[in-house]
Amino acid sequence: MTSLNQLLEALQNEHPFAQDRINQPSHRDPDVPEIHARAFDKLVRLAEQVAKGQRATGAVLLGDAGIGKSHVLSRFWRWSQQAGSPFVFLHNLLVEPSRMPRYLLASTVSVLADRGRTKGEYGYSVLYSLLRQAIIRINRLDPDAAITPKHVENAVRQLHPDGGRGAEQVAQVMLRLFLELHQAEREQVHRPQLVEAALDWISGDNIDADAARKLGLSVPNHVEEIGLRDDQDIELVFRGLTEVSRAANRPFILCLDQVDNLSKQQVAELTRFLHVLIDHCPNLLCVFSGVRANLLRLRDEDVIPAANWDRVAEEQVDLRPVLPEQALQIIAARLRMFLEPFSRLSEVNKLVSLDPLFPLTTAWFEQVVGDVPEVRPRTVIREARRAWNQAQLESEAGHMAWLAHWPEPPDPHATDVTHVFDREAAVPRDKLIDDVVKAKLAEAHRQRLMNPGSLPPDADNIAALTRRALELCVGHPSTDVEGISAPPRVRGGSPYAFVIHRRGRSMPDAVAVVATTRSATSTRLIGLMARDEAHTCKVLVTDEERRPLKVSTTTEDHLFRLRSECDFLRIKLNFEHHASLDALVQILGLARAGDLEVDLPEGTLALDEEEALASLHRIDAFRAHPALAALLPRPRAEPSFEPPLPEPEPEPRIAPRPPPGPDDARSLILATLAHGLPVPSASIAASWLLEHEPGITPSAALEVLRVVSLQLQLEGQVLVKQLEGKEYLQLRRPASNLADPSDQSAQVL
Repeated sequence: MTSLNQLLEALQNEHPFAQDRINQPSHRDPDVPEIHARAFDKLVRLAEQVAKGQRATGAVLLGDAGIGKSHVLSRFWRWSQQAGSPFVFLHNLLVEPSRMPRYLLASTVSVLADRGRTKGEYGYSVLYSLLRQAIIRINRLDPDAAITPKHVENAVRQLHPDGGRGAEQVAQVMLRLFLELHQAEREQVHRPQLVEAALDWISGDNIDADAARKLGLSVPNHVEEIGLRDDQDIELVFRGLTEVSRAANRPFILCLDQVDNLSKQQVAELTRFLHVLIDHCPNLLCVFSGVRANLLRLRDEDVIPAANWDRVAEEQVDLRPVLPEQALQIIAARLRMFLEPFSRLSEVNKLVSLDPLFPLTTAWFEQVVGDVPEVRPRTVIREARRAWNQAQLESEAGHMAWLAHWPEPPDPHATDVTHVFDREAAVPRDKLIDDVVKAKLAEAHRQRLMNPGSLPPDADNIAALTRRALELCVGHPSTDVEGISAPPRVRGGSPYAFVIHRRGRSMPDAVAVVATTRSATSTRLIGLMARDEAHTCKVLVTDEERRPLKVSTTTEDHLFRLRSECDFLRIKLNFEHHASLDALVQILGLARAGDLEVDLPEGTLALDEEEALASLHRIDAFRAHPALAALLPRPRAEPSFEPPLPEPEPEPRIAPRPPPGPDDARSLILATLAHGLPVPSASIAASWLLEHEPGITPSAALEVLRVVSLQLQLEGQVLVKQLEGKEYLQLRRPASNLADPSDQSAQVL
């Protein structure tokens, strides 16, 4: 039963004002509809006009840092959920500028399919719901009517009115994807490999020729892989998505927040392609937002050319600071959410009747706001954070006595209370900055983990994040990195993303990033690395968790050659590491946009890039990342005039592994099957041998794997299936447990 003791415990452990920004829309965001109501209403009208007029519109949301832009977009997202409209919310799109259109598509499809969260089960995704609604309306079916292949074929014919062969193929693949998911939902047939292939193709990835033919694509006999060729093909997929949304009678909303966090080249390429989409994709509302001064400067400097600006910013929505009474509503809304679990306590209701801002006070608010005509929401939230910190200290010192005498200030002689302002004055300036940077890193990381679909496992993105992080370490005394450059071409095409130049070494490290489940692609790229004689130091980065490397016998031979002939390092990422890289780079983007603020005793400071970078180095954020730590060895100390000591034996770059045991085998099998899809037992065996080579003999290692596999089958954790003459293992599915949709970036009701 809820008690006053629990209230005090919550007060001392929870913080309704800890966050002063939104990185991802949510149903749980505290909101005051009256604030920025005019801007929100304009966005809603634009969405309705887009759906009614079957035209595309670009809109820009402008405002100072901390003014509430992301809150308005979050409110707009919640409206879209109620209206049943697809809403794709993206930020921090970091890839090489030339790859921006393809990564924008990959991120859009990942959000719509919710690929990161559902792990192969897409029947509850936005994309599936949107395709279903379109098919029902095109065929004039009842909402609960059974959908047959004939209904899907009819929809294909009507979803590419004048787009030619390419548009027909896009419609064919999307609706074939729906049919596969629909049949799996009705337990008629389940072919997850074909579903993944369809999603890969419309995301801009190459797929195997055999899978492409099963999806109805035309593939020449001599071609092993096929995918979208260029920006025009990418545009066709976007048009296909908006056509499906039009058929479902819903506007398609593409929202890009914090655009000014990107580099000038990335902004230029992004807005160029958005201009193309707005010109050719009906039923599209494209909204991008950023700090007013930054975006207008990018326009004035012709980073965003006038022709592009006029199209993508055809409609401008400008946010202004809020009135003091509106700021009061912001504070009250967050306090109501905190006090909601205690709303039935008569003692709490009595305290709220004394002052509606309990456990803060109206007197505090009036003192903070004073007689200013307007105030920035983030400023008020930060002042509330400081006051809450003070209330935590006072309640901890006085406990029930503090609650009994509230709102009277505590007796300084009766309790030992250290004021927050005094504490801050005693804390070094760098420490205050570092604490904020750490908190922002953790927040950005947590948001990505909660919304994995917004960060697809894309090799270009991983490469760009890794390269950018290393560039931030160039010349720093804690590393030997002197520069990062583009890789030279080698015969057959370069497999590398970039090269690292190191102090005291004549040859650079060549870094390749592979994030694909296609065995042919990974074999080709790793084969190019093995045959390359121009670089003796080679690094392979792979995303093991969401796109595990499929290791064929040929790939094993290439990796063995790399290990034996080169100074070779393989770095394996999981999604958490990927998200950590993204958070590191995101912090610098916030600083570039003037949107990374720190409360200091003398006032609020907006950190610039140099100050934010210095803080990241002070807290050793780069070396704390597992992948970056492997690429950032500490430089050797300068020689001294003292007699030289015997040099120790050099440490191997990869420590020898102990012989693998049953626990290792169990972990490998369960991790490989975690996504829920069947995996060939031969692939698991190949990964097992590669992972633990040269621990024990291959026959002994495989015997350990076989025994553990049988044990997992007997325990009922793993199933064995025969598909097309091959043995597959699959994790037994637990009972359905749907995730909380409030953390998703897109949803159709």
